[in-house]
Amino acid sequence: MESPLLTRARALHAAQPVVDTLAPNWDAEMYLAPGMADLARKLQAEGVSRAQIQARLGEELAARIGTDAVLREGYLAYWARAGVTAGSTSLLFSGPPSRAWEQVQRSIDRSERILAGFDGAIVLARSADDITAAHRRGQRTIVFNCQNADPIGDDLDRVDALWQRGVRIVQVTYNLRNLYGDGCLERRDGGLSRFGGALVERLNRSRIVVDVSHSSDQTGYDAIEASDRPIAITHAAARAISGHPRAKPDALLRRVGETGGFVGVVAVPAIISRDGRGATIDLMIDHLLHVMNVAGAAAVGVGTDWGKPYYQVMRWEYATVAEAVQRGGFDWVGWLPEHHFDPNEQCEGLETWDRWPHLTARMLERGMDERSVIGLIGGNFLRFWRDTTA
Repeated sequence: MESPLLTRARALHAAQPVVDTLAPNWDAEMYLAPGMADLARKLQAEGVSRAQIQARLGEELAARIGTDAVLREGYLAYWARAGVTAGSTSLLFSGPPSRAWEQVQRSIDRSERILAGFDGAIVLARSADDITAAHRRGQRTIVFNCQNADPIGDDLDRVDALWQRGVRIVQVTYNLRNLYGDGCLERRDGGLSRFGGALVERLNRSRIVVDVSHSSDQTGYDAIEASDRPIAITHAAARAISGHPRAKPDALLRRVGETGGFVGVVAVPAIISRDGRGATIDLMIDHLLHVMNVAGAAAVGVGTDWGKPYYQVMRWEYATVAEAVQRGGFDWVGWLPEHHFDPNEQCEGLETWDRWPHLTARMLERGMDERSVIGLIGGNFLRFWRDTTA
């Protein structure tokens, strides 16, 4: 029998929009039907790279979702169990910069085909109001993000083109250095470049959210100074707890909160745990509470970035993670062994994304008041997004 707290959590999810500011990629990571899981294993056995497998799975979903009723209903049931109204989905995270524009266009094309297959059950959100309207209608929504500004290249006019295609969040860098600034795993932290400052200004003008989740500390500080609008860290954690370079120091978290920004907390074991092991939803909540204390309760939300059946199907060997993501003869993701990134590790209690209500229930069980919980599960991000685009 379901616990009263879990029932209460599901009721909260039903009563107002719930937003995951970095959900598993909706075309390949979020839900795998049995046939798609078999395809993933087959491709892995053939030595196909992780990125290529994800693209193939996305194409498989796009090809089948409009005609395969079992796949469609299974996908929608999975999302319904999560009780999430909006999930921000990544069109691109890393790879050879020369291919980034083409890659993001293919990702958008694929997502548009999948949206057509869902025939209104899942829609694209271009604003906070789109999310609240979809919630009233009983729809689910996705928000397009780019986890790297590489698709823009040296042509800032591409910012407007991304806006037209529905992109609403752009991360300045991924883990490594690009034209715009340094990432959190780069050897030295030079912050935002002069061209990166121009990018931030252009994103502001287009009302696209500036995200520094994977950026270096100094890039984060510089982006705040360069931006006329509040910025976001859509998916990170507290370095004071985990010590991880992909987590953020208190001073940066505080500055984001002081300037009206937003911080989403992840469930990624490598980022919330000291050694990448033993992650739990309680540890995730410890990070939430810490960030609330530092940045302010109204600045914080959830960007899980984990609970991916895709990872559980693949079972990558840790030593080959870098090789698995290598493209163009180089690992553009940037994880090193000391970063403890292991796709096989799970956050206990949130092993799969459809267990989202268990996180909410545990927040309540830990003594968080209902108003704070409502903010964390979506209200704070919706406020931030409205303020940022006003």
